[in-house]
Amino acid sequence: MNTSTLSSNTLGHSTGQRTSESQDSELTSSGSHTCKILNQIKSELQEQKQQKRLLKELHLKRVQSLRKELEYLKATEWKYQPIDRYIFGPELQKLKMLSFMYNIINNVLRYKYSPQPEEDDINAVIACLENAKDKSTLISKYEETYNKEGCYYKTGNVTFVNDDYILIDNRYMCDATSVLIGKPKVGDVVYYLAYKKNEDNDQKICKIISVIEESWDNIVTVPQTNSIKTDILIRSIIGKVIRREGRKAFIDPNDICIDLDKINSEFIPIVGDWLKLESLVEINENKTDLIGEILEISKIQPLRFKLDIDVITDYDPVKQYGTIGKSIVFNKAACESGYMPYVGDKVASDTIESDQGMYSWRSLIVSGKTKQFPTSESSQLSQIPQLNLDTLIKNKCGIIISNDLKINVNIQEEKDIFVLIQNTGSTSHILCKGCFMSKKAQSQLSLVWPAVNQTTTLNPSTTISYQFKCNAKFVGISEELFIFIFKGFQIGRIFQIIVKPKNILDTQKRHIYKRDNYVPFIDQEEESMYVPGIRPCKPPAFIKMRNGVFKVPRRFWDAVLNNLNKSQVEYEIAVGNAIPCLLQRLCFETYRDRFHALLYLEEIDQTFTMQQYDMENAVMKHCGDYLSLEVLGLAEKRPSLLIGDKAIVSFKWDKHQGKLKYEGYIHKMTNTEIFLKFNKKFHLEYNNEVCQVTFKNSTTVMQRCHNAVNLAILHLGAEFLFPTRIITKDPQVILDEVDSEEKAPRDKREYKRNGSVSSVSSSTTSDSSDSTIKSLPRVSVAERLFKVKPMEQPKNITEYINLVTVDHDTDNNTKSISEFNKDKDKDKDKDKDKDTFICSDVGCKKEVSPDSSNNSNDTVLNKCISQIKKRKLIWFNKTLNYYQKEAVKNILKGLARPLPYVIFGPPGTGKTVTLCETILQLLTILPESRLLIATPSNSSANLILERLLDSKILKPGDLVRLIAHHCLDDGTIPKKLLPYCATADIAVEGTRHKLESSVQGPKINCTMSTLGRHRITIGTCIALGVLYNMGFSRSHFSHVLIDEAGQATEPEIMVPLSFIHANHGQVVLAGDPLQLGPVIQSRLAKHFGLEESFLSRLLYQFPYQRDPEGFETCYDPRLVTKLVINYRSLPEILELPNSLFYNSELQPKISCKNSDEAHLLRSLAEELPERTGLPPAILFHGIKGENLRDYDSPSWYNPEEATQVYLYLLKLYKHGICAEDIGIITPYQKQVLQIRQLLLELNIECPKVSSVEGFQGQERKIIILSTVRSSTKFINEDIKHALGFIASPKRLNVAITRARALLIILGNPELLVEDPYWRSVLIYCLDRNSYTGCNFVPFHLNNSFTEADEETDEN
Repeated sequence: MNTSTLSSNTLGHSTGQRTSESQDSELTSSGSHTCKILNQIKSELQEQKQQKRLLKELHLKRVQSLRKELEYLKATEWKYQPIDRYIFGPELQKLKMLSFMYNIINNVLRYKYSPQPEEDDINAVIACLENAKDKSTLISKYEETYNKEGCYYKTGNVTFVNDDYILIDNRYMCDATSVLIGKPKVGDVVYYLAYKKNEDNDQKICKIISVIEESWDNIVTVPQTNSIKTDILIRSIIGKVIRREGRKAFIDPNDICIDLDKINSEFIPIVGDWLKLESLVEINENKTDLIGEILEISKIQPLRFKLDIDVITDYDPVKQYGTIGKSIVFNKAACESGYMPYVGDKVASDTIESDQGMYSWRSLIVSGKTKQFPTSESSQLSQIPQLNLDTLIKNKCGIIISNDLKINVNIQEEKDIFVLIQNTGSTSHILCKGCFMSKKAQSQLSLVWPAVNQTTTLNPSTTISYQFKCNAKFVGISEELFIFIFKGFQIGRIFQIIVKPKNILDTQKRHIYKRDNYVPFIDQEEESMYVPGIRPCKPPAFIKMRNGVFKVPRRFWDAVLNNLNKSQVEYEIAVGNAIPCLLQRLCFETYRDRFHALLYLEEIDQTFTMQQYDMENAVMKHCGDYLSLEVLGLAEKRPSLLIGDKAIVSFKWDKHQGKLKYEGYIHKMTNTEIFLKFNKKFHLEYNNEVCQVTFKNSTTVMQRCHNAVNLAILHLGAEFLFPTRIITKDPQVILDEVDSEEKAPRDKREYKRNGSVSSVSSSTTSDSSDSTIKSLPRVSVAERLFKVKPMEQPKNITEYINLVTVDHDTDNNTKSISEFNKDKDKDKDKDKDKDTFICSDVGCKKEVSPDSSNNSNDTVLNKCISQIKKRKLIWFNKTLNYYQKEAVKNILKGLARPLPYVIFGPPGTGKTVTLCETILQLLTILPESRLLIATPSNSSANLILERLLDSKILKPGDLVRLIAHHCLDDGTIPKKLLPYCATADIAVEGTRHKLESSVQGPKINCTMSTLGRHRITIGTCIALGVLYNMGFSRSHFSHVLIDEAGQATEPEIMVPLSFIHANHGQVVLAGDPLQLGPVIQSRLAKHFGLEESFLSRLLYQFPYQRDPEGFETCYDPRLVTKLVINYRSLPEILELPNSLFYNSELQPKISCKNSDEAHLLRSLAEELPERTGLPPAILFHGIKGENLRDYDSPSWYNPEEATQVYLYLLKLYKHGICAEDIGIITPYQKQVLQIRQLLLELNIECPKVSSVEGFQGQERKIIILSTVRSSTKFINEDIKHALGFIASPKRLNVAITRARALLIILGNPELLVEDPYWRSVLIYCLDRNSYTGCNFVPFHLNNSFTEADEETDEN
C-alpha cells in the first residue's frame, strides 16, 4: 500500500466526531505546517511592502537581526555536520534529509521575518562575518583541548528546557534531576560539571551547579575558555542502603542517590544492604582519599556474599519472614517457587551482607534441601506427642485382646469382625469405653456392639466380645487404631484393612522392571557407508541457506562414556571438568560454547535412548511399496519415532558380516508398526530374513538449534541476550483509547506558544513593499556560509524523527501533501494567538518560551511527529481486564524495545487471549508490520490459530500456519485448520519443475515468495527454522511473538528470534516460568542449565526482576506485565498455588457463592467430607497402594489408585457430570493405559486421561490427579531423575491448576509428605478438613489421643 494514500482512518482519526475546538488543538503533520508557514511569510511580506515609512528606521535593525542569525548559525554549526556523527542506522539518508529540512525551515523563519535590507549591505555583512573563520579556528582548538578524557567545569547556554531534561549549547543533555539550583530558563548561562570517559565518548553532564547570568538577547554564546579540567578515576565506593524511594536507592555515606534504571546489577537492593559501587569519580587532591565528585555509578555489587547451608530456626507465616541459623534473615519471596519454609528444614541459601537489626546477612535465594515434618512452631497443627505405640498395644493387667486383625475385603464389600477381650487376672477391671482414633472421613470401621460409651465390668476369667463392621470404601492398605480405655490403663489395637483393587483380566503378569545389560557405545558411523534409502520428501539440489554441520566431538563422547559408572554427583563433576565451558558462568562470551556443549550432551543421551531399542532379531514384512516392522512400545513412545526418522538394517549372516548397512526412512506409522522405504534393490532382494535394526532420530532439530545459537550471537548481541539496563525509546505510537471502561490514570502535558511563528518577527515587522525593491532570487545564508544545497520538498513525508532522541522504529504511516493542504484550508480561521499541543504520552504541562524561535519550531516538529504516531485504540475483545489491556498497550508503545516484552501469564489469567488481542492490534495499528508467531508445540500453535480465527477479524490469506511434512499424516493438525496450513519448499525458487498443490487442504511445497506475502506466519519454533533455509532476511518480520515461551529451550527459542532485527524489531514472550519447562532427556544437560528457558532466565536479569518497592505492579511495566485476575478456579483451589508459587497476587474472579462452579460443588456435597459452608474444592484421598512396572517397561502404574479413579467416576456420573467435564492426570504413561483399560473393561465412559504435559493450557470442571508412587525405596530414584511429581514443583503447579470446581488428589501421604512441596499440599488439605482415605497417623494420632486421655481422666 502506498503510504501517501493512507486515509485518516488508518492514522487512527475519527473525523466524523471532530468539533471546531478539537480541530484547533489537533496535531498536524510537518508538511502541512511547512506550507502554512511559507504562506504566512508571503502574506506578511506583502504587508511589509505597504509600510514604506518604517523602512529607513528599521534598516539598522535588519542588519542587526541578520548578524544575530549568523552568530547563531556559527554557534550551532554542529547541526550542519554529517548527521552520522550523531546517529547510525539504516535510515541514515532519510535522517540527513529531515535534519537538513528542519534547519532550513528554522533559518527561513528567521530570515524571512527579518526586514530585508539592500543586497549590498547583506553581502557586506556576510563578507564581514566570513572573516570570523579565525574565531572558529580558536573554538576548534579549544574543543580539541577539552576533548580528552577528564572532568570539566564549564559554562554553556541553555537552549531547550522541559520537565525531563535540559539541553545546553544545543548539544549536551542534562537530566532535570541533576540541577542543583532552580530550574534554568532558555537563554540562561549556566556553570556545569561534565566529564568524558575517553576521547571516543561524548561529553556527559553530571550536574548544573549554578546560573551565571542571562544574556540580554537570548542568543547562544560560545562557551568561555575559562573551563577547569581535572582527572578522573574508576574506583569502588563502599556504602549501605539507608532508604528506598521508588526506583531510587540512597547510600550512606554522603546520601549518594542511584537510579536502579540506569545501573547494572544482579539483584534488587533493600534498606540495610552493604554495597560496593563501581564508580567514576573526580580526583580531588585536597582530600585524603582523593575522591571528589562522583560522576557516574555504573554497577552495584554486594559487599560480601556466600552460599550457606543451614537449618531454618524461625519462620512467621503471617509476616512471611524467618531466620536461617543465627545470622541470616529471609522472606518468603526469596524462597524457590513452590517451597513453603518450616522450622527444622535444612536449606541452601545464597546470602549477601546486610544490616537487618540482629542479623548481618540476608538471603537472596532459599532452596529446600531436606524435608522435615512441621512442628508446632511452624504449622497450625499441634505438636505430635511422643507416644510409644509398642507400649500402647501390649496387653496389661491380665487383660488379653485379640491381635490378629488383618482384614481382606473387596471394594464396596462389608465384613463383620469380632474382637475378644479376656480377663486372665485375679482382679476385676472396668472397661470405661472404646475410642476410634480415626476421623470419620478417614475411617472404614464402625462399632456394632456394644455402644462406644458403654461401661462394662470385666471379672476374672470372663470374656466379652466387641463386634466391628468394615465397609470397604478406600482401595489399598489402611490402618486404624482403636483404644480400649480401662480405668487406670489403656490397650490399643490396630486394624489393618486391605481393600483389593479391580483386576484387569487380560493384562500380562506384573514384574518388577529390570533394565537389560545394555552398554552405551559411541555412535559415529559415517553415513556415507550406508546404502541410502528413499526419504519421505526428496531433498532439493539447491538450497539458498544451508544449516551448519554440527557433529558431536569425540571428547564429549569420551567424557560421558568414561564416567557412566560413577555416582550422579561424581558424574556431573567429572564431565564438568572434562568440558570446562559447562562450569563457567553463562555470559555473552561463553554463550556459544555453553549451548553447543549442552546440545551435544542432549544429542548423546538421545542416541543412548534409541540404542536401548535396537532389535537383534527383527523380521520385516512386505506391505505394498513399504517394508513394515512391528515395534513394541511404539504407542507409549518407546522408542519415540517420527516420520522421517531412520532405521539402519544389517545382516550378521551375510558375506559382509553386518558391516554393510542399509538405510530406511519411516514413511508411515501406526500404534504398533512402522513402514519403511529402502533402496529399490533392497526391496526386491529382501525375503523376510532375520536382521538387526538400529533406530536413528533425524538431526534436523539439533542442527537448527545449533545454527540458531550462532545466529543469536551474530544478530542479537549482548544487550538483547543479557540485558542490564533499559534505554527508553520514544513510543512507537501514541494511543487514543476508545470506549474503554478501565483506564490507567494519566495526566496530559500541554504545550503553549505564542501565535507568532517567529519571536523575532514581532519586533521587526515593517513595511517592505517598496516598488523600487527588486525581487531577485535569494540564496539562503546557510547555503552561502556552509556550502550546502537546500533539499527539495519531498512529495510524501514518510518518516519524522526527534532530533534529540533518534528512533529508528518510528511508524511510517503518513498523509500526502495534498491531504495536509486540505487540513491547512480548514485551519485558516483558527485563532493565531494560541496553539495548544497536547501530548498524551507525557505526564505534565509545559509552556514553551515565546522568546525562542528554535523551541517554537521544535514544537512544530514534535507536533508533526506526534500526529503521525497517534492511533485510536479500539479493542477487538471488549472483555479484557485492566492488566490485559495494559500489556497490549505497553507492547504497542514499545518503550524498551528491542528488549523482549514479557506477558507473565499464571494459569487461568487469559494469557492466550491477551496475546491474540496483541496480534490483532499490531496488525491493525501498525499496517507495515509483519508478524512471526512461534510456539514450542503444535498443540499450542493450533490453539493460537483457532483463537485468531474465532475473532472473525482475519480473512483468508492474512495468515499461514507453517507445518512440517510429517504433520500432514499424523493427525497433529485438526481438519478445520488444514486450509490455513502450508509446508515449505526449501529449494531455491525456480529450481523445481513440479509442485504439488491443494485447493481445499493445505498448500504443499510453498516457495519463499508465497509464504512471504502473509502478514502473519504461525508455526512451532523448530518448524520455523525452515525460513532460514529459504533465505528469509532477519528484517523480514517486524515482530516475533512466542507463546508458551517457558516450555522451549533457549536454543530452540532462538530459532524464531534469529529473524528479528535487534535495531528495528520487537519481541514478545508470553508464558509462565513457574509452569512446565522444556522437556530434556539428558540429566547432564539438565543439570548444567539446558532446562532453564530463555523466559525464565530473562526474568532473573536485573531489569526484569521483581521489585515491589520500585513498581506498583512489582515489575517494570516497560518490560513485564503480570496478569493476576484468574477466570478459572474457585477461590479455595486458587489459594493453594497462589500462595505456593505466585506470592498471593492472583485474584479469583469465580465466585464461591453464585458461580456455576459453586453450584456444581454443592451438588456433590454428599460424596465429599462434611464441613461447614461450601464442601471442599480440594480433596486429598490417601491411598497406600503398590507401585509396579512391567518387565518390558520402565513406566510405573498403581492398580489401587486406578480403581479409586473408577469409584470416583461412578459417583460423578451418578450426579450427572459428563465425561467432557472431567480430566484425569497422572505422571506415568503406564498409569494412563492402566486407567483406560480398566474403564474399558468395566464399560465405563472414559474421560480424557493424560500426563501433565497433555493438560498444559487446558482446564476441566473436575480434575482427578493420580500420583502413582507409593514405595519409599524408589523415592531417591525419582528425586534423582525428577520423575513424576516428586522434586518437580513445576509439574505440581500445572497439575493443581487445571480444575475449575473440584480437584481430587490420590496419593500416599506418608510418601508425599517427605517432599517439601507436597507437604504444603497435605497441610493445606488437613487444615481445611478436606482429607479422606487412609489414616495419616501423625495427624490423627495427635488430635484424637489427647482427647481420649482427657475423657479417661474424667472417668
